[in-house]
Amino acid sequence: MADDRTSTKDSQLVRDLRDRVAKLELLVFRAVVVVAIAALVVSLFVPFLSATDPDTEDGSITLLSAITALNEAGNGPFSGQAAIAGVVVGVLLILAVVTLIGLALLLRDRTGRRALVVAARLSVGLFVLCVFGWLLVLVLAAHFEGDVSAFSPALVCLTAGAVAGSTVRYVAPESMTENY
Repeated sequence: MADDRTSTKDSQLVRDLRDRVAKLELLVFRAVVVVAIAALVVSLFVPFLSATDPDTEDGSITLLSAITALNEAGNGPFSGQAAIAGVVVGVLLILAVVTLIGLALLLRDRTGRRALVVAARLSVGLFVLCVFGWLLVLVLAAHFEGDVSAFSPALVCLTAGAVAGSTVRYVAPESMTENY
């Protein structure tokens, strides 16, 4: 009789412990997703390129305005390079928004493995494109001989969001990896 009560009590404790662990796993997963989303949203509004001279009027451009600003900056012999830079920034912006949407979908209550894999792959693609974005910023900083800063807060946020987004596949609780 005592063994049945102990066994029932132990099994109840094990179930309670499993539920607590599942809740903690879900909390960690959602925290990583929210951090990635926040970083991607912030990247849209902080400066992408900044002038090094603080007295310069309109000393910085955001990721949204960089698409047209880079195209307009290439008058003359550098118009082709400016158009390519505008395209790179445009693709970076599009992929950032698509990744943002993919990560936001992971905050739903029922998310399958396919959504996790897609969001993680989008994040990895965004990270790879961020590498090209950093190269673009460094090339622009070198081209304008110190008039443009080589530090891009927008790319820092994009890179952080991409790294956090690429980890969602690995921090997802088992309950979320089931196919529905």
